[in-house]
Amino acid sequence: MRAAYVVIAIAACAACGSDKTPAPAPAASAAQAGEPPANAASPVPLAGTGSASASTVSAAIAATTGPLGRLATGPLPATPAQVRKRGCGPASPVDLGSAEGGSVAAAFGATSGIVAWSASETRLAIRELDRTGQPRGPVHELVVPARVSPAYGVRALDGHFLIFLAATDFTGPSPIAKLYAVLTDAHGVPDPGVLRVAIGDRGMIDAVSPSAAHGVLVWAGPTPATHVTQGRLISVVVDDRGTLAQSVLDIPDPAPGDRAQAFFSFGDHAVTVIGTRALIVDGELRAQQRTFEPDGLEVAPTFTGASVPVLGLALGKDARTMRYGTLALDGAMTFGKEVAKSAPLRPPFEERVDWMVSTGASGTQVLGVTEPTGKPFGAAIAVPPAIASGIATQVVWSGEQVLVLAADGHTVRVAPLPCP
Repeated sequence: MRAAYVVIAIAACAACGSDKTPAPAPAASAAQAGEPPANAASPVPLAGTGSASASTVSAAIAATTGPLGRLATGPLPATPAQVRKRGCGPASPVDLGSAEGGSVAAAFGATSGIVAWSASETRLAIRELDRTGQPRGPVHELVVPARVSPAYGVRALDGHFLIFLAATDFTGPSPIAKLYAVLTDAHGVPDPGVLRVAIGDRGMIDAVSPSAAHGVLVWAGPTPATHVTQGRLISVVVDDRGTLAQSVLDIPDPAPGDRAQAFFSFGDHAVTVIGTRALIVDGELRAQQRTFEPDGLEVAPTFTGASVPVLGLALGKDARTMRYGTLALDGAMTFGKEVAKSAPLRPPFEERVDWMVSTGASGTQVLGVTEPTGKPFGAAIAVPPAIASGIATQVVWSGEQVLVLAADGHTVRVAPLPCP
């Protein structure tokens, strides 16, 4: 089992579970929940309503043994050994289709992946890729709300892909964030409906979780500028009918005066850790209790049993230690003695390679970073202009190869990461 996503990022992983039945929260009103799905001619119903025009959204997030499931079976982040073996390839880009925008996103499942981009202001384009980056089949398009982009990425569920589209409403006194979800089958063929994710009048989306088998969790914290004082956790799932559904849970501000980071894990239960205080297990709000407060935190992305392994990290230029620990189902997080960061990681944790893209006067470069140590993974790799766009360049691990995706406002391209 791979190590989880690092706490330094906006969205990281954390894990624990519960034996208790979730306690429903008060039902959210239509104004709190957000608008019904777009594309009214082909609506995707909200959870528990059976109708796109319903006035409420179910407030209780169902247990992961129901709609969410365990961690999805797609490829986990690449280890250094995998990247060294098959990470790079010849710099031979493949055009995937035409584009008007500069945003592109991709994800890979158990056997293949999809890439999504803005074909025009109101058309989303989707194409299936094999694990070497070669396209499979035609480009699929879907009419979407105007001025949205796949800025929050793609998630590979088991048997489906979920594309998140973001926009901002500037018509009021304060900006309001909007988030939409598009469901496709395993080959990137989209369902006709577009779900407006019920984040309410909040100014930003703090985190979208990694993929569970049948859905994801979205965390949107309070926005004082719009007088929203509670945070909201939204479950977006593929229901028994094969369509998207959602449910919400509002909680008191877990970090007054600050933005609390969200951490997710999918195992025997669906778990969200919000900052250092709040813990949500299968839709039930609980409190965290920590015996030690690390600078940084990693957790196993999935788990079994009554606790999940965690790793507390000392951060900073001279930081040299870390502590292994566990997060119990009741929210108790305990740590052991300090050990050297230079020591090999203990299972279930493994090193992984994250990728940073920089574009400047000298062109586009990709730098690998070995986490959780934060050390550079080899030298920076120059990406030829024929691959990199200068507008939007993304790096993704397919499970077999590191791929570079680029959109330049005219076309979208994909190529293996060039060898150093």
